[in-house]
Amino acid sequence: MTKKYVQNILRYILGGIFLIAAISKFINPYPLGDFLNSLRFLPGYLIILGVYVLSCFELALSLLLLFDYQRALIASIFLFFISIATIYSIWLYFSGVRLACGCFGGFLDRQIGILYFLTNGLIIIGFSTYLWLAKENKDV
Repeated sequence: MTKKYVQNILRYILGGIFLIAAISKFINPYPLGDFLNSLRFLPGYLIILGVYVLSCFELALSLLLLFDYQRALIASIFLFFISIATIYSIWLYFSGVRLACGCFGGFLDRQIGILYFLTNGLIIIGFSTYLWLAKENKDV
């Protein structure tokens, strides 16, 4: 298997994961809205608007990644945001907060906990590997 082949498989898997996450938030924005509301990120009247803005951002980035446009930049943006979300979730977890993250709308009920951290860790490793392969293949 060549590095380019592995890089493309990672791109399709990671892009697909975030495409499904974005679409599921459009279908059911309330789980993420409940999560954001409980954390007091936004005033109550802006919560659903914030979820839709986040969903549009996630949808656009996942489509750009899947269609091979500025892939290193898009992967870096995803890596940045998933890392920040994971670090913040670890802080919440150790602060005693146990909430569903709303990452996949109502499609999956992902509670902040060990399984959540493991899956986010795999996604972080996936994007890191993707970026390393992009550098190796001189795709940066």
